[in-house]
Amino acid sequence: VPLLVYFPLRAAATEGRLFLSTPLSLTMNPVAEAVGFQRVTSALVVLGHYTRLSWAPARLSTDYGYAVIDPARGFEPMAVLGLVVIVGLGLLAVRWIVRVCRPGSAAQREPRFALLGLLLLASYFLFSNTLVLIGVSLAERLFYWPSVWSILLVTTYFVTPVQSMLNSDGLSRRARIAIGSLGLLFLPMLAGRT
Repeated sequence: VPLLVYFPLRAAATEGRLFLSTPLSLTMNPVAEAVGFQRVTSALVVLGHYTRLSWAPARLSTDYGYAVIDPARGFEPMAVLGLVVIVGLGLLAVRWIVRVCRPGSAAQREPRFALLGLLLLASYFLFSNTLVLIGVSLAERLFYWPSVWSILLVTTYFVTPVQSMLNSDGLSRRARIAIGSLGLLFLPMLAGRT
């Protein structure tokens, strides 16, 4: 539903051209002139930066230019982080699809894992400069929508199992206190990000 609203509004904002033929500003979007493999590595670098900003929001900026993203640098550490995220989400989706194919599996009743990963990737591709060029290469405000899916994924994969473990009978009181304390330490880190 959001895409049905987004694309007509984008076409109206770009005077009927869904895909811009010329970039708004190469200073704001160095990815605009990247071609071939540079475009792929740039998209991975952008995803790496968004992942970093989600968990360790240091050196924030309203927009990022050549100082942060330079397609000519190639496969840099942020591209590796972006690749790890893409491969991880892809493996989760494949694992879920394989489990769904088995009759009576729990995955048939729990499609949220793959769905959240696919929603995260789909919303990310809208502004990653992979398919559609936009005015900037990287901006924190663009990751608000995908961050919803990433937070739900973290909750599904980490918080829910920890809660189940804490509620099990085989865990000692000390272990419960230690795990709860780690959770309480984790909360200020996430709150500090806000």
